[in-house]
Amino acid sequence: MKNFIYLFAVVFFMFSCTASDSDKENENQDSTQIVDASSIAINVEKVKEKVINWRGGAFLKEISAENGNIELIYVKDFKELKATFPMITSTEADYKKELGKEYEIDKMLSELPVKTLLKFSDALSVTVIIPFENQIHKVVVNKKDLETFVGKNLQEIDKDYTANFGDKYVFDQKGRTDFLKRFSVQ
Repeated sequence: MKNFIYLFAVVFFMFSCTASDSDKENENQDSTQIVDASSIAINVEKVKEKVINWRGGAFLKEISAENGNIELIYVKDFKELKATFPMITSTEADYKKELGKEYEIDKMLSELPVKTLLKFSDALSVTVIIPFENQIHKVVVNKKDLETFVGKNLQEIDKDYTANFGDKYVFDQKGRTDFLKRFSVQ
């Protein structure tokens, strides 16, 4: 039994050292390198697990991921919310109050794609679509353009998300407006 524990400890140690070396190699790679997008596979369930806990997550209808591109689509109205999540206890007034808060949709549009890119390093771009009160709000954010816009690479943004992105482009109205002008699409 002692030999088994010793062998297990040695194998675990060797594995952890190998993983650390590969992590260091990945950190040193430039995030803007050219990648074959058709070979990128992103686990949609893992994306869902994260996104539903972020701003507006209760209204998330669908997630798709193809060729390194993640798309987050939100429900278009309360009727669709109830059809998608029949067990939900929220009322239509709750739904409208939550998404109708001042700048709430704009904050979601600036925050969600960046957080998703930070948490899923294989993702090349993120599209967020939020239909609300007969308008469709949509942003498409890819890594390279985001890094150029912010003036930092993703690793730098991630080191202090609040200082490097949140305070500047989610909570500051001018920064948020600049972000949306750059990444919103019709």
